Amino acid sequence: SLPTETLLGNPRRVLTMSFFANLFGFGGSSTDDDSFSSRGVLYELNEHGGWNCGYPICKLVVTQRELEGFVLTVCDVDGAEELRFRALQLRSICAQDGPMNAGVQFSVVNGCTYLFECAEDSTPESDPVVQALLKVAESQRENEEQHREELRALSTLSPVQAEGCGNVTGNQIEGQLLLWNSSSQAHCLLHPEVTVKLTTSGDYQYNLCVEGAGFFWAQPVSESMQLQYSKVDKGFQWICQTETSLFSWRVRVTGGDEKEFNENFCTVLYEHKTKESFAKKVKKDDRDWMYGSTYADSVDVPESDDELEEESEMFIEGELEDDEQTSKAFSTAGGNSCLAVSTMERNDRSFVSRGSEIGVFKTNPEGVKYTATIRARQGDTEVQPNQIMMHEQDSKMILVDPDRLSTLYCMDVETETIVDEWKTDEDAFKVRSILPEEKYAQQQPKSTFVAVNGAAAFLIDPRLGATKHVEHYGFQMAFSTNPQLTCAATTGNGEFVTGSRTGAIRMMDQKTFTERNTNESRRRRAKTQLPGFGDPILGIDVTEDGKWVLATCEKYLLVISTELEGDVTGFQKPMGKNKRAPLKLRLKPQDVAVVGNVSFTPAKFNTRHVTHSSGEIERTVVTSTGQYVITWNFRHVKKGRLQEYQMRKYDENVIMDQFMTGQDRSVVVALNSDVKLATRKVVKNFGDDD
Repeated sequence: SLPTETLLGNPRRVLTMSFFANLFGFGGSSTDDDSFSSRGVLYELNEHGGWNCGYPICKLVVTQRELEGFVLTVCDVDGAEELRFRALQLRSICAQDGPMNAGVQFSVVNGCTYLFECAEDSTPESDPVVQALLKVAESQRENEEQHREELRALSTLSPVQAEGCGNVTGNQIEGQLLLWNSSSQAHCLLHPEVTVKLTTSGDYQYNLCVEGAGFFWAQPVSESMQLQYSKVDKGFQWICQTETSLFSWRVRVTGGDEKEFNENFCTVLYEHKTKESFAKKVKKDDRDWMYGSTYADSVDVPESDDELEEESEMFIEGELEDDEQTSKAFSTAGGNSCLAVSTMERNDRSFVSRGSEIGVFKTNPEGVKYTATIRARQGDTEVQPNQIMMHEQDSKMILVDPDRLSTLYCMDVETETIVDEWKTDEDAFKVRSILPEEKYAQQQPKSTFVAVNGAAAFLIDPRLGATKHVEHYGFQMAFSTNPQLTCAATTGNGEFVTGSRTGAIRMMDQKTFTERNTNESRRRRAKTQLPGFGDPILGIDVTEDGKWVLATCEKYLLVISTELEGDVTGFQKPMGKNKRAPLKLRLKPQDVAVVGNVSFTPAKFNTRHVTHSSGEIERTVVTSTGQYVITWNFRHVKKGRLQEYQMRKYDENVIMDQFMTGQDRSVVVALNSDVKLATRKVVKNFGDDD
């Protein structure tokens, strides 16, 4: 019999066990199980407490679907659909007489209340739709109980249990908790009301805790969480990987100061990574700069921007003319170690090293083809480079062997032989990496170039005598400052930027290698020093005009604007408190759930041929992680569209990737045992054929 009144619990999109089956890759279908329909009159409750006849002589259809749950459809007398409720959730249902006949009153989660009046020849006890609505209510009650059990079960997977969380630090926020469903490719509501807080157990150990009725989740704060805050969506999103599962969480904020919470998270994350006090270590002028980097949508995008909307992109793979060609390039066991791409327009070669062998590949926008193998030997010495740099208009290659840090090897490209060894002082002038003196110096007949180690950068001139480092050109940092330099890059006119293991980024003017350093200890002060986030800088690049720096950390990329008022940059003048917050490029947590552990290779801008006009040169950023090559449209990034990127998966891990010179759509990809060409195909959305 029909109940007098049935009140249901808090409405929510219930995650049943079938959801968890889909989440972890089991079963699920979308077939219709049951369908009920009947005719009648549907009234809607108005704001004055009366009934409006919204759908006279209508047909109601209640259908149960495996993935959508119950679906209520309202059709007119001719069967045309007028109203639909997917994943139908009821707040209440009870018996209610209509103006003419008996019926049932029900309310749904959108806040509306309806009265369905049965047809003259029907009663609520016999009407199929009324009985179906009762079935919805019963199913909902069962699902809510099952959901409570699932919440308790999920809580047991929490990496940190409640008793180990420690004391609360900072403010807390309230919101709705959602969990990424890889099957439906959407976030599903897991809990309607949760509290999120940060706690500490001392010694710079922090936890992120989420708590709601019947639910608890906590995990240690770390960079691998990749927590992101969206100002547009007013939500935090992060990931957690347990021994058996990877979860992508999202909290839609409904209460509390999310800006304060975001800054608090940035603070504790820094302290956890550096084991130092944020307040004592980070200058006041630098704090807002660091806080701003955590936003997933750092810059507002103009409402109308034809340049950004005119084209979309997709990855295709260049053809390899013979699938067996790559394997012929090497007789040495092991994997590929480094990649160099020709810089001159007349050349179309790429070079990939494996052990003491260097494979030569013809490269063009259609694909790659193996052409030769070079043995990197100097007398009885086998050279095993971890870096190759093209030099003097591609006539030479300079090889860096990590086992011989005071020797550089010069290979003649035409004769394919090492023709010279360039020595440096074994103590102060060890070489860990090399780079051109200016961004495009490789395309010029220029002999000098720059070498870097953990505490110094200096000029190398092969024309000198026994040792090739140039005294008093460059700098030596005090060992007491523990600089730990890891990488460097130069602008078009020779301005110099370095990254470090501490995360600090230093910018120096063009005098670094063009003017004699008269300081007795070869010290030189950076024009601008940006604080680190506690993560080592693995690679660094800079635009030709020096207005943007691109720094690579393991889990994210930093895109940093160096522009200041007066048409100057941080290379010429200290940026101080006038610096703009950096843009942080990360994979979306739901993509991390697919990719797995993120470990970016050094990201690069596309480059140009110096014989071409400059204009807007840098249009694309490329990096890789695991089996994926990833590109961002740099124009979109500068507009704040940080989570729009292209991904291309390969059958094995990517070792290194680099744009073909003069191309922003073709990327040479060195895999562990293969070489490929990834091409971004651009599809114009409207208009021109140009």
